[in-house]
Formats: sequence, C-alpha cells, structure tokens
Amino acid sequence: MLAVAQDTVWITDVANARWLPIDANLNFGSTVAFGSIGGLMLQQSIIGSDMVGNLYFALNQGQEVSLSSKGPLQVPVVRVRRRDWKVDTVTTIVVPSGRASASRTVGPGEIQLMSTRPFAAEDQVAIVPNGSLFVLQTQTKSVKIIELSGRTRIGKPLSRPTIIVNESEKSAFRAAQVVAGSIFVMGGSGSAPRARSAGSRKPGAPLQDMPLTEWPKAKPAFLRGVLSSPTGTVWTLRPAPATEATKTYDLLDGSGQYAGAVSVSRDLSLILIGRQHVYFSYTNEDGVQTVRRYPFPSTSRR
Repeated sequence: MLAVAQDTVWITDVANARWLPIDANLNFGSTVAFGSIGGLMLQQSIIGSDMVGNLYFALNQGQEVSLSSKGPLQVPVVRVRRRDWKVDTVTTIVVPSGRASASRTVGPGEIQLMSTRPFAAEDQVAIVPNGSLFVLQTQTKSVKIIELSGRTRIGKPLSRPTIIVNESEKSAFRAAQVVAGSIFVMGGSGSAPRARSAGSRKPGAPLQDMPLTEWPKAKPAFLRGVLSSPTGTVWTLRPAPATEATKTYDLLDGSGQYAGAVSVSRDLSLILIGRQHVYFSYTNEDGVQTVRRYPFPSTSRR
C-alpha cells in the first residue's frame, strides 16, 4: 500500500497490473494502470509519494538482475506529477548490479527468502512531505537533499559504525529470512483461536545461499527502511551486530545532520511515523505479524 496526498491510499493490484485508490471514507476511486504513467511499467520500483501531489520511482529497468554486470549501477529517480502525469528525472542513485532474488521451501509452511547480494551497499531515498528528496549516499556516508525547486545541498559525512560480516552475521541473516509461507487458525470448542504457521523447519536444518551470492566485508552505512516523519525528520536504521538486543534509529534533521536517536526492541520494525505516534510491525514466534502503535518516543544523543 502507498499513502498519497489527501488522505488517500493506493493498493497495489499486481494480478491486474494496476493501483486501486481508496479515500479516508473507504470509497474506491478510478484505478490507475501500471503502464499509464508516462508509458512506464513502474509497479516494482515505486519509492513513495509526497504531500503536494507527486509520486517517485526508481527506474531499475531490470538492470539489477543482469548477473554478468560488475560494480554499482546508476539508476534514475523520476518524479511524476499526479495532476497531469508529467515525468521529470530528479537524480540518480547507486544500486548493486547482479542482484537477483528467489525463495525456497525449508519446512512445512516456511520459506527462505534469498538474494545474491545480501547486505549490498546502495543509496537509500526518503521523501519528506514538502517534496524534498533525501538521498543517503552509501559511498560518501553523506546526505544529498534535492528540494522541489531543484536546489541541491550535500551535508557533511555522517559517522556510521563498521559491522564486519562474519560467519555469525551470515547465519543470523539467513535465519531472519525464513518466514511463514502459510498461516492457519487453530482453536477448538470453547478455546480462543490462535493463528500460527502451517509447520516449522526441523531444528538444525541447513539454510542455503543462492548461486553467485556475494557477501560484502561489512554491512552498508545505510540500511533499507528509511522513512520521513510529518515534520521532515528522516529516520534511518543504524547498522548493528545481529546479537544486539535493540535496534537504534538515527534521526536526521532538515540539513541531513544527526539530530538524535531512538532505540526499540529488536523484534519491532518501523513502518510509519505520525505526529503523535510511531507504528511498528511485530512478528511473533508463530510468524504472525501485527501492527503496534506507540506514543512518540523521546530521543537521545548517543
């Protein structure tokens, strides 16, 4: 789902190659075909939207899965103005070449998600409500800010921890990619129903890497899942060892500089930042996901 301006949500309908808009009153709007925006098939590369009526896409065009490619790729980011579907190129971002994804069944009801480029270094993009783009540049560890007017600023390099990708980190990554492939509800007469996965992998069952998988020496400076708050503060997950009990999100201000940090339990993943609350997804031991809302947390300077 994609939140857009005027309290509207677009739901991706892959089977019919379209988006389905729904407003705040749960009324359905006219569908938008994937290929209707500048003639581009953009469903797999949408980055997000701002609150002034624009959508943003990364034009990967399948380059990542060219396994013969070497070195990073420069991918265009385009802005699409919704009122007339005008397309403009805003910037380019660095993504890894040779990245392909797959999944395999590892036990009853479980699958392992796999990639040929785990922990690959790539630029991350956050869209703030006023239409500015924050590009977190992995090679320079700095933030490039592109305003709606086209004005561009680049902040000073940020301090990021170096987390070596050793065998322990690889094993933890593989384990984290095992997800429930199917869910069913249990519960007999007079008992509360309980959702759980359809089965589980035998303890010690080996997990595998895809052919041509390449592991980096260290985790990237910026990880996936960069989000903006309604006030324009950007949250980015800090790289950390897999054994760490908490996750820390670094907060970046309007100039792309460090403005504080928020630490949460490791089993929470940030999905939305509101003005008074923060929303996380939580996955329990049965692979069932729920959404949790917390009051806006206090920040620290560590």
